[in-house]
Amino acid sequence: MTDQVTSLRTGEVGVWAVRILSDGGSIDAFSKALSPDEQQRARSFRFEEHRNDYIVAHGLLREILAAYVGKPAEAIRFRYGPQGKPYLPDGDNRRLQFNLSHSEHCAVYAIALDCEVGVDVEHIEKLPDMDSVARRFFSQAEVADLQSVPPELHAQAFYNCWTRKEAYIKAVGSGLSLPLDQFRVSLLPGQPAALLSFEDDTDSASRWSIQDLRLWDGFVGALAIPLPSCSVMEQNFSTAGECLKRLNFVDR
Repeated sequence: MTDQVTSLRTGEVGVWAVRILSDGGSIDAFSKALSPDEQQRARSFRFEEHRNDYIVAHGLLREILAAYVGKPAEAIRFRYGPQGKPYLPDGDNRRLQFNLSHSEHCAVYAIALDCEVGVDVEHIEKLPDMDSVARRFFSQAEVADLQSVPPELHAQAFYNCWTRKEAYIKAVGSGLSLPLDQFRVSLLPGQPAALLSFEDDTDSASRWSIQDLRLWDGFVGALAIPLPSCSVMEQNFSTAGECLKRLNFVDR
């Protein structure tokens, strides 16, 4: 029996949030499912914890996609768009859109049918150069908004802005070709997530929706989807193993 959680209709988005701390045995299992280029990328990390996060996050992506398309995880293959955004190339699988982000032992996956998606997650931490980063990458209006926030909410506002911007550029597949300071998002704590305006395109803001994700304390996440808004279904898992157990109920 196919589990409803991996059965998508057009316009539906499944969001999987997973704490990806894992032991050595599961690291080895996830690593075997990765492609040679992913394994090479994993070996390039200097610190073991970063390497392990990469392996688990990308190995689990294959497990989640496998549940949606009905294939073994090791059979999942990716192709890449002009700006490096991955996609599934074969038959109806091309209709399945997906995106991954991970930060500080937390991974978030967005899976959709016939609906471009972008997702970003960040662990909230006080950066010594946060204001200079904002001046470099944020729009002038966003910098002004950030400066208006009380000091105790400064980091929250910064990461609100960063994740919402990243989610959007990942959804449209622009990568670094779209400068972050060319569009404005909401960032004030308590203010609804929104794509507010573009410097050279007054219509784009009305074609996209940005939503905050319900994550663990200390994390900020955002999802970007085209309007009219898709139906979003969120699931949170405290470990990668818990997520795998859920996936094991799904026929392949």
